Amino acid sequence: MTARERYPSDKYPFSDQLCCFMDKHTDFFNSLKIEKNDRFKYLQPLAVIYLPENHQLYGDEILGFFYFDNSKCECNFHKGRCQFKQDFVVNLGTRHVEFISYTHTDSPSQYVRPTKEFFEKYGNGCQFFHNGFEWQHHYKNVEDLPDFIDHNSGQCLRQNARKALGNAWAAV
Repeated sequence: MTARERYPSDKYPFSDQLCCFMDKHTDFFNSLKIEKNDRFKYLQPLAVIYLPENHQLYGDEILGFFYFDNSKCECNFHKGRCQFKQDFVVNLGTRHVEFISYTHTDSPSQYVRPTKEFFEKYGNGCQFFHNGFEWQHHYKNVEDLPDFIDHNSGQCLRQNARKALGNAWAAV
């Protein structure tokens, strides 16, 4: 099954080029939390961020994939563990030809790099800010998530995160 078949465009805002890249580069695909859909629930919207013109990597497009981590929901909540996680994917030069996943990895490759490297390359002092909000790789609560709204679809990240959390608690 191809990535486009797994992630139809009417439910997932992934470009055809990104889906083709997932199919060609299994290390990249396997690094994404969306591949582990028994544990991670993808949250709309997909955050698309462009770097300021004065940034040395201006032209790269940053894609923020957000997820609800539903593993042992009740246990994570009571122990103060992170319930929301993020994948940082960079569309190099916004050409839709090469993508890099920045994630926790013990086996870095050309298209899978450590999260720390993302913050060093794209951040300011090893922190990444967008619209004045510091973005992380893990978030404990809904309120910690960026208040991101996709103006085309009207999807609100925090609102969708609250729904996912509510559905998980209903199942516990």
